[in-house]
Amino acid sequence: MLSPNFDTSESEIPLNALTPDFPHLSNRLAYLLQHSNLPDKYGWVSVDVLCKESGYKEHIIRTLVLFDDKGRFIFSDDQMKVRALYGHSIKIESDAVPMQPPAVLYHGTAVKSLASILKKV
Repeated sequence: MLSPNFDTSESEIPLNALTPDFPHLSNRLAYLLQHSNLPDKYGWVSVDVLCKESGYKEHIIRTLVLFDDKGRFIFSDDQMKVRALYGHSIKIESDAVPMQPPAVLYHGTAVKSLASILKKV
């Protein structure tokens, strides 16, 4: 078992979602992406900056992003930046490109709510 103070800057021990330190390391990354002054106005932080600020090696950050079971993080298309998808306490602007919705949209609902919904149609 790794200690909560596991030194990720020097370790070559493989990290995965089952590693005891995974939640602690993931929560630290979440803090940096959701509440620090590191993100740009769209919420992105370069992997290099995260390595420097967190002390984590690049493979640790990549593992945390890819295996986060809460779906908090996403890589940029070029895989060089990371951002949190939700939970920010700092102001973040959307960089989403507006688009025309499809002709048919679907909405999932619980079976128990179906009768009530159909009465209103």
